[in-house]
Amino acid sequence: MPERVARSGGPPPRGACASTVGVRSDRTREKKQIPMIPYIHATTIALGPLTIHVWGFFVALAFVVGIVIARRMVRNRGLDSHYVMNMAGWVIVATFVGARLFHVFFYDWSYYAAHPSDIIKFWEGGLASFGGYIGATTAVLVYLRYHHLSILTWANPLIYALPLGIAIGRLGPFFGHLHPGIHSNFFLAIQYPDGSRLDADLLLAMNGAILAIIFWMCNRRIRHDGFFLTLFLFWYGVTRFLLDFVRATDIPMPDARYLGLTPAQYGAIMFIIVGIVLTTRTNSSIVK
Repeated sequence: MPERVARSGGPPPRGACASTVGVRSDRTREKKQIPMIPYIHATTIALGPLTIHVWGFFVALAFVVGIVIARRMVRNRGLDSHYVMNMAGWVIVATFVGARLFHVFFYDWSYYAAHPSDIIKFWEGGLASFGGYIGATTAVLVYLRYHHLSILTWANPLIYALPLGIAIGRLGPFFGHLHPGIHSNFFLAIQYPDGSRLDADLLLAMNGAILAIIFWMCNRRIRHDGFFLTLFLFWYGVTRFLLDFVRATDIPMPDARYLGLTPAQYGAIMFIIVGIVLTTRTNSSIVK
């Protein structure tokens, strides 16, 4: 992004020497030249004969960390942890299926309607996180119902690991810079080749990390069933709705928008509504 250069053709102000003007000019430039995060583009890492895909590595790491934390939380609650491992496989598959279908139908339907055989080619890119949340939630609900387990009782230990999983999983697309943001001189901006921009994945990763810390602080006290679920729905719903406004629209193939909002923002609104409903129901059950 071209920097603005102040015109300096006029005489110095009365009472000021040329050196003073030069010092002030240098300080002004220093204020404008805010250090940015360097642009590091990494999609694969070669380890000898092995080629590791950065995106896949961080997604896999997010699932592993999430499963480990969920098992620990389940045990601390006195629940049977073997359900977590049995559930994990179904959740992973449902996450990818939901993420792919959400992308196909809401982000790029015009293309896939003309090329239906490409729908199954998820390895070529095109996964939407909100579709993954819907798929994972569906798998968990079906599993809990099938085994006659209380949804709200299991909600806290299962959802507890999600913010940290989001923080880790978003690092993959961040290093690939899959979702550039608007041009900005904010200190969290990235030095993209076409100028400094915010990066949606970096902001979402930081958002997940912040929520993970809040979860950890709240977990010091025993919380009622569904507490972490409603907290996640409200926090992530509001922050994701706001953060999607920083996604770039001046790039090739920007995110689809309907009435000015991305599909994820409509998903965020759905999260907030579900959070309100759950809060009303849990509060009424606690009062009873």
